[in-house]
Amino acid sequence: MKRMIAILIFAALILSGCNNNEIQEKNVVIEELRREIEALQNEIAYRDVIIAESEPQEEKSVQDAQREEFLEWQEEHFRRVREDLMSRPDLIPFEGVHGGMPGFYYEEHIHVEWGHVLAYAEDGHFAAYLVLTYLEEDGEIIWDLFAYSMIDGLGFRPIE
Repeated sequence: MKRMIAILIFAALILSGCNNNEIQEKNVVIEELRREIEALQNEIAYRDVIIAESEPQEEKSVQDAQREEFLEWQEEHFRRVREDLMSRPDLIPFEGVHGGMPGFYYEEHIHVEWGHVLAYAEDGHFAAYLVLTYLEEDGEIIWDLFAYSMIDGLGFRPIE
């Protein structure tokens, strides 16, 4: 196809080198050759599109699609758990001092696993790590404080 275009261009150049008497006749031939070149270029472009569309596309397997859907659902679930915990300062086992309000202020310091959470809480003066368990029933999250560790070097304290 490209070879044909090159031949037609070469022929057009040869024909364009004729004397003035033949110019009008040759212009018609040159214009015809230009149209043919354009038609061939359009055909090449069309074939390129067909070839690109016919190449095998990599499709996701059903298992990959289900896994991706599950991971999206899990991410959304863990986000809801973190948000719910951040709205529950009543779960923090110490009172604020010097006007501090205990809270879960840093979402990035709340680590969620299925049914368990490790969270950092503080009031601006004291801080603690809490280990909590949770259940979700009817869209509501039910919390249970399992253990906590004030950042005082004494380690985790179990909840009785």
